[in-house]
Amino acid sequence: MKKSFKVSIAVLLMAVMVGSAFAAPKKKTKKSKKEEAPVAASHYILDVVDACTELKIVPNQYGEAKKTDFQANADWTPLIKTNKPKKGDVVDVYFKLTSPIDIDVLTMALVDTSAAASYWTVLQEEKEWTLSGIKANVPVEGHFQGVLKNPCRGNLTMQFAYGSQNGKGVTFKFERVKQSVTGAKPVEERKTPKKFEFDISKDAAFVQIEAEYPWENGVQDRTAAPTCYQKVVDITKLFGNDLPIAGDEIHFKWKCVADKEIAKLYIRAIENTPAVNWWAEIDANGVEGTVLGENIKPNATNNFDFTIKIGQAAKEGISLVVWYDVGAADGSTLLKYVK
Repeated sequence: MKKSFKVSIAVLLMAVMVGSAFAAPKKKTKKSKKEEAPVAASHYILDVVDACTELKIVPNQYGEAKKTDFQANADWTPLIKTNKPKKGDVVDVYFKLTSPIDIDVLTMALVDTSAAASYWTVLQEEKEWTLSGIKANVPVEGHFQGVLKNPCRGNLTMQFAYGSQNGKGVTFKFERVKQSVTGAKPVEERKTPKKFEFDISKDAAFVQIEAEYPWENGVQDRTAAPTCYQKVVDITKLFGNDLPIAGDEIHFKWKCVADKEIAKLYIRAIENTPAVNWWAEIDANGVEGTVLGENIKPNATNNFDFTIKIGQAAKEGISLVVWYDVGAADGSTLLKYVK
């Protein structure tokens, strides 16, 4: 019994030695990389006059009653296209403003109005800035400093807003106080007009033309009679980073069918973005637009071929308004893609 015990011990020791000889080598643990040093904060000095010399204040359908019923945004985006402010950057805003009406409290905020920022993201840590006791036709200067809690992803704008107790929308005028400093030169805009060619048959695959009602304080009055039937179709993505300027010509082809008869159908170019307070007529033909077709028959294939000339440069986007007059069709109409 003793002998077998000793033999068992010997066998066990040999097994351990053999196992150790063929054991997998230990992996070397990698040393963690040193954390990168934080990027130093940048300092931006912005004068509102470099965004606009005049600013038309309009009804704000999303406003807070008696506080932001009327508003507009001054836009510095061209100044920061190659050097957007990031989280933690310091921004100093200066302005000298003249209002034609008394304003008890003017509310301001730095806002990113781009699609990347869900069309409305307040940038500075402070919820808002305010300026009180503004008198009609008396210039007043303002200076506010903020640290950005959110990065600017697309547009850098300054909202100016006030309550309805001050009256209706007016136009502010601005004078220079400081020279804006952003650390980057403004992007060179194209100066020479050009011609674009697009087939929008698939981009406008389903265009539901519906009743348009009179607008009152930023809201359509659906109790009133329709003013026309229309649909806005955003075609910004077709242009990439080369939005149309004044003098450009855009040649379109559009193959579609209508589900109803239309006596006369029109089309024109507009801009429908925050940079222009959601509506600007940029078509050289103005609100008259271009006749797209007449006596359009239901379920018949239409091959529209038309050219639009641009009368005013687009700032952030471009859309097409397709419309017809009341009585030109039996209510709303669908235009859809056909192969």
